[in-house]
Amino acid sequence: CRRAGFEPDVRFETDDLEAQIALIESGNAVAILPDLMRVRRRPDLRVIDVDSRRRSVFTATRVALRHTPAIRACREALAAVAPKDLAVP
Repeated sequence: CRRAGFEPDVRFETDDLEAQIALIESGNAVAILPDLMRVRRRPDLRVIDVDSRRRSVFTATRVALRHTPAIRACREALAAVAPKDLAVP
């Protein structure tokens, strides 16, 4: 905010993303949310990219388990719900 030339008027703070989204959807808040929340984008909400910061999401497993059907299914499910503009190896 300060780089954009204004001071934020913070009235509420929460680390609960569901609560933030509910406040935004009800018209009672604006928020800076991670790109991963774009999966839930609604056409009536305005999304503005503020900068090019990136977040890395990865999975980790024991070497012996990395090719099991359950691990493969979990990784495929995560990749399926990731926004199209995120790189998924």
